[in-house]
Amino acid sequence: MRRASKFKEFRIITSIPSTGQLSTALLLGFTGDLNRFSTYKQLNAYLGVDLNRYQSGKFEKRDKINRRGSSQG
Repeated sequence: MRRASKFKEFRIITSIPSTGQLSTALLLGFTGDLNRFSTYKQLNAYLGVDLNRYQSGKFEKRDKINRRGSSQG
């Protein structure tokens, strides 16, 4: 974590509420250079993160983040 905290991205990501240092270090270690993703959708696809959202008329329910794909990633 000490090495990851030297990156500019580390400070930006950890400034997001509820984002911890360990999670940020793991994200940066797993993905490498975040600049290679043009959009957040590309990053989500690479990580296998799936945000469920249910909407019907004015009713909207947001679900927690689900992980899909390889359990090794």
